[in-house]
Amino acid sequence: MNVPTLILHGDDDQIVPIADSALLSAKLVKGAILKVYKGAPHGMCTTHKDQVNEDLLTFLKGEGRASSSILRWCRCRQPIPTYRPTLSFNRFASTHLV
Repeated sequence: MNVPTLILHGDDDQIVPIADSALLSAKLVKGAILKVYKGAPHGMCTTHKDQVNEDLLTFLKGEGRASSSILRWCRCRQPIPTYRPTLSFNRFASTHLV
C-alpha cells in the first residue's frame, strides 16, 4: 500500500481486541499512523464521535505526520456506492446499488 493510512482503535474494544488487529495492522502497513483511544469501546465512532471526526479531519488535511497527498488521493477516487432500501413491485424490501 502506498497511500497515507490512519488506523483508529479503542483500547477497551471487547469485540476486536487491539492486540489482534490495530497493533498488527500498524506493523504491516508501512508508514501507517496508529491512533489509540484510551477507554474507547468497539463502537467508538459513536461514543467518541467528536474526537474521531477531529482526528480524521486532521489526517485528511495532512497535519501532523500524515501526508497532504491524501486529499488529492481522495478527490481522484470514485465515490463509494451506498445501498438504499427500496420497495420492489412484489412488496418485499430490496436493496439497490446507487
